[in-house]
Amino acid sequence: MGSDPLDETDIAGNTNNSSFFEYIFFHGKRIARRDYQNNVDYYFADHLGTARVVTNAAGTILDDSDFYPFGGERPISSSSGNNYKFTGKERDPESGLDDFGARYYSSALGRWLTPDWSPAPAPVPFADLANPQTLNLYAYVNNNPITGIDPDGHMGATNSIVPFMKPPVSDGNWSQELTFSLLADHANDLNDPNAQAELQNNSGEALTPTPGTQNPPASSQPPQQPQDQQTPQSLAAQVPPEMKAAIMNALNASNAPTADDKKGGYHEESVVSGRDVSGNVVVSPSVPGLYAPPGTNPHTSFTPADPKTNEKLATVEVFAHIHPKGGADRSFVQGPSKGDKDFAGLSSGPINLVVGAADKKVYFYNGSGVIGKPMKLKDFMGDQ
Repeated sequence: MGSDPLDETDIAGNTNNSSFFEYIFFHGKRIARRDYQNNVDYYFADHLGTARVVTNAAGTILDDSDFYPFGGERPISSSSGNNYKFTGKERDPESGLDDFGARYYSSALGRWLTPDWSPAPAPVPFADLANPQTLNLYAYVNNNPITGIDPDGHMGATNSIVPFMKPPVSDGNWSQELTFSLLADHANDLNDPNAQAELQNNSGEALTPTPGTQNPPASSQPPQQPQDQQTPQSLAAQVPPEMKAAIMNALNASNAPTADDKKGGYHEESVVSGRDVSGNVVVSPSVPGLYAPPGTNPHTSFTPADPKTNEKLATVEVFAHIHPKGGADRSFVQGPSKGDKDFAGLSSGPINLVVGAADKKVYFYNGSGVIGKPMKLKDFMGDQ
């Protein structure tokens, strides 16, 4: 959340009038607000964190806006009084400027009003001398507003990052897409206990490649056919040995106990691989997913890797996760769920695969479904 306010009051600090709002955050994202009469409004944001739709608890749309790349708003309807707009930053209704903390930003100009600065003296604050775009201290996210965000007004190359894709989940519950898509037609689900449980339990975080970096040299990436024209065997051949080893580690980790999965076998694991700007393979595992206890119907999920590792990724080439093996008291679908396939359809680049911990099979899939027949895990691993 950083410098984002949790509460707003009048100048006297009263919490019993229309000036009071309490903001609810989930994993650093503003998802709802409560007023002094306990009315709750919900935010639906895009991949940048821009609140495009605001609904009340009944699902009625209060705000509906489109945004231009540099943050200009094209309102369709507006009645909530929401001032948190472009990338979730507060927009001053008088000046139209966005408060990023360190600086004010003008969406009308697509530029900062003041140059970037750093606490310690620097020739060009937060600049990457290898990237000329960073030398303009008034430019917003290296002039890359479609895939870049600036969390605090200091546009450093390592903190100007944006969610690239959302992790798949075992059952495709809509709230996994809460911060990725506009789902006003599902807003009534927020009153459903299962949806609320998913919202509370889903600790998934977006994978974050670093904008402004180039793709690895062409020589390090063999030409690839569209996935629909490939077989599981040809896709498996494109998975680097480092990634195959990491997938096996993730499988073993899914079967092993965690802090809340005391016996193991009831939580997901995931791992992503790609390349850095030099073309070297980078493997980034996740931390364990949430425990899915027997006798209930929670939605398993996972929290992706340490962002410091993800920052090395200039490209994402393979995305893998493990569906748990379960036990006599609960079983899990081993192949990709509808949600997995839906999220794979958001990007045509990475190879997507899921490993069934119970049936020991590897399922390659895309937005259209499973590609070919599942491979036996031992065939996928080969000589690993």
